[in-house]
Amino acid sequence: MAVKKKTVKKKVQKAVAKKMVKAAKKTVRTAVKTVPTQTNQAPVNRRIILRASHIRKAFEGNEVLKDVSLELHEGEVMLLQGDNGSGKTTLINILTGNLMPSRGRITLGTDPNKIRHFRFPIPFWRRTLSFTYFSPERFAKEGLARMWQDVRLFSSQSLKDNIVVAKAHQRGENPLRALITPWQIDKDEATLTQMAKETLKKFGLEGRENSSGSRVSLGQSKRVAIARAIYSGAKILFLDEPLAGLDNEGIKQMLDFLHYLVKERNTSIVIVEHAFNIPKILDLVDGVLTLKDGVITRNTKEEVFKEEVKQHKDAMMEWLTAFAGQNGRTDVLALPNGARLTIARKDPSAPSVFTVNNLTVSRGHRPVIIEPLSFDIHKGDIAMLEAPNGWGKSTLMDAITGVISPKTGSIMLHGEHITNWPIWERVKKGLLLSRSGDVLFKSINVEENKKLAHVKHEELGAKFLKRQAGSLSGGENRRVSLGLALYQTKKDMVLLDEPFQAMDTAQEELARGKISLEAHNGKTFLITIPKIYE
Repeated sequence: MAVKKKTVKKKVQKAVAKKMVKAAKKTVRTAVKTVPTQTNQAPVNRRIILRASHIRKAFEGNEVLKDVSLELHEGEVMLLQGDNGSGKTTLINILTGNLMPSRGRITLGTDPNKIRHFRFPIPFWRRTLSFTYFSPERFAKEGLARMWQDVRLFSSQSLKDNIVVAKAHQRGENPLRALITPWQIDKDEATLTQMAKETLKKFGLEGRENSSGSRVSLGQSKRVAIARAIYSGAKILFLDEPLAGLDNEGIKQMLDFLHYLVKERNTSIVIVEHAFNIPKILDLVDGVLTLKDGVITRNTKEEVFKEEVKQHKDAMMEWLTAFAGQNGRTDVLALPNGARLTIARKDPSAPSVFTVNNLTVSRGHRPVIIEPLSFDIHKGDIAMLEAPNGWGKSTLMDAITGVISPKTGSIMLHGEHITNWPIWERVKKGLLLSRSGDVLFKSINVEENKKLAHVKHEELGAKFLKRQAGSLSGGENRRVSLGLALYQTKKDMVLLDEPFQAMDTAQEELARGKISLEAHNGKTFLITIPKIYE
């Protein structure tokens, strides 16, 4: 009997073990099926806060957005990229209530009881209430905010007042209440002012509360604009080139600021940024939305940034080397504080046109170019100054053109000392500066801007001659500005301050070709670009 019991016990143990192994294998198979794979999708743990479905938009028969669908999750940071004219600005205008799409649907919110649906075209019965149904004010109320490329602060108001004004539904906005209960209004304003001061302190602007909007740096004004949006209750931010024009310290502060918004406040952010600055936001973004041919695709940041580096890292040097050709030369001059000057000379026997000797420059009491700067540029040269943001590229341009006086050193143009000449005399001598940023008169069209600049070149602005300059996109604006500088016949020494800003890769290549052609015709160029690759 004992032997039989042992046999039965062993059989039971084997059966149990077999079932356990079978169950374990099933568990493993199930686990393998459910393990998330590496895809381009957003993290599964974040709730969707914004969804756009099948958005379409056409202008005068030209369909810019054909079928755009996207999702944005809580605390997610996305880069929105695309060629000039691809529709980035149009899409942002739609998603912030500034432009009505032809068709599609927009859904906002995470709370099932408070989700807002916007369908297009708007039903007939809602059209009479369209100002409340679809408008920037309505979308701001739902938690969307936008920082424009040209920062829009109230220049005559203090920073704290710029913040306070963003708070909606203040009792003081009602004239009747202001008359009947002025003490309550005063109390509310004191509370709002204190909250504004605390907001500015959190965003690194303590001590600047009473500074006017016109007396802060570009980086600080951008932080104020974002702080104002957060103060108004924004949960989603659309930022148009937040790093443009900032020096290294400003870029660091802005990135730290955006990291804080994402980590501490769970803010969702969509960023449109110029190609030169894309590598700097690598650690911030979660993914990339690429707008092309009227539709959007979602990519991983790694594959996009790898492509950006591949396209831009050596593009400038390859261009200058090709311009110089086999009979010319390309010299690289190391300058102080990490800058370098690359001079492409097609004709080694060409005479000298422009010389800077032992130049130092200050802005007011603040030294900018401290170590003496010297270089010589000859006729038909293309000289490219590559320096970090904050190095003093724009300050150097201002000193060369006479906007500010150098502290020490001399400047020569066509063999004459122009160091102490007024601006207009330098212009008469053939010197021209095209500044970075917006240099057009926004209230008139492109053709009228051409006439003011005495440019008759047929190619310039042919596609949008009748368009108001203020309606141009960032890339279109830069193309027109560059053309106004290139095609002025009496200017043979041309200074271009970051001319490729806001251009996509194809437009950059086209612009470089036009500069090369003008240099072949005898013009001389000094070009500045930010240093983004070591």
